[in-house]
Amino acid sequence: MRKNFYSQKIHVLLLAWFEQSQPVGVMQSTRLTTKVLPKLFHVQTKTYIELPKNLCVIHIGKPNNHIPPDIDVSKLPKTNVVSRNHANILVEGSNYFIEDIGSANGTYLNRTLIKSFTPYPLQLGDRIGLGKENQVTFVFQFSTISPAIESKSTKDTQKLMGLFAKLLGSSLMLVGLGFLSSSIMIGGQADPALSQETGKITSQYMAVSAQSERENYKAIALEKIASADALIGNDPKAIALSVFGKTESEGGSRDVKVYYPQPNQAVVIITQIGVADDSIRGIRYRTEFRTRSKPSSTSKQWKMVWAGSQVTCQPGRGHQDWSAELCS
Repeated sequence: MRKNFYSQKIHVLLLAWFEQSQPVGVMQSTRLTTKVLPKLFHVQTKTYIELPKNLCVIHIGKPNNHIPPDIDVSKLPKTNVVSRNHANILVEGSNYFIEDIGSANGTYLNRTLIKSFTPYPLQLGDRIGLGKENQVTFVFQFSTISPAIESKSTKDTQKLMGLFAKLLGSSLMLVGLGFLSSSIMIGGQADPALSQETGKITSQYMAVSAQSERENYKAIALEKIASADALIGNDPKAIALSVFGKTESEGGSRDVKVYYPQPNQAVVIITQIGVADDSIRGIRYRTEFRTRSKPSSTSKQWKMVWAGSQVTCQPGRGHQDWSAELCS
């Protein structure tokens, strides 16, 4: 799966490079044909639902007083298997993820039940099932915006671009990954189009890294420990401390670190040494946030989208390193 992902991304890099070499008139026409809009195809009714724009977290569910859905499925048939707060679609640049948020009947990706509060990458054509027995099923798709008049030169260019990507995409995969750690230069000058695509790959790499970090923590069901309002605010650190900063201590120390892997992402790690517990010596919380507005917005609203914990044990009561395993 990871190989296919990088192959697709390198194709984009190659296409962007190829576009730079085309005449201005051809390029303007070609770019019109590459604009895409994400959408969901509802299999049971054969209808489309476009994803809301300018949201980093898209809530899927039914009307409620807790978290109003951005995609309301209550009007679709057989949605009795769908929870009011069922799943989220997470948006990171041009990358999309599906995440179950503790629904009663689960969320399925390509007919496989996914873990709650764990984002899974969405690929073109993936099937999303809400609840059991495939009664509410969507297919993740993109709409392509095409111009009313398309010149022959544009069609020829698209054919050449497609052939170019197929021939060179796989063989240059490893070379393309090298772009992540260096500036992309063409003719001695940085190429803006390739630099932009490199940023997209970096964003995906950040998501993969975050997923790897999560494996070292025990996931926490946020809806069971805090209200929806308590998970949203202007400062990720303040939100994290309000939710997880009340751990009872015995004269220990606390360390709080805040990271911003991307403009619309934040990670807050709270480490408490000296816990009022006869088996646990310290506890650490990892909390992840995303903005609900555009990354360029001057007033960001941050929302906690995932949290996990790990502990280190008292001497003689278990492991001494940080782990999701319980102490004895």
